[in-house]
Amino acid sequence: MSVKTPEFDKLHAQCGNPQFVTDTLRHFRKQLGINVAEAGYLLGVPARTLEGIEQGREFRYPALLVKLIINLEGMMEEARDGEA
Repeated sequence: MSVKTPEFDKLHAQCGNPQFVTDTLRHFRKQLGINVAEAGYLLGVPARTLEGIEQGREFRYPALLVKLIINLEGMMEEARDGEA
C-alpha cells in the first residue's frame, strides 16, 4: 500500500504557501467561533505561535498544522453529529 496520494501531494504543495496556512487557521477559528488561545489549546500549539502564523510569519511544520486542523475539524463534526 502506498501512502503517497495525489491529495496529499496537493496538500503539501499548498502548505508551501504561508497564506494558505494562515487562511486555513483563520477559517478553523472562525468556523468554531474560538479565539487564538482556545485554538492553541485544541491544537497543542502556543497561542503566540498561532498569532504569528495569522500575521503571515512562516511556521516550521505547516503541513503538520494543516493536517491537524483538518483532522480536528472532522473529529468535532463527528462529535456534533453524534449529539444530534
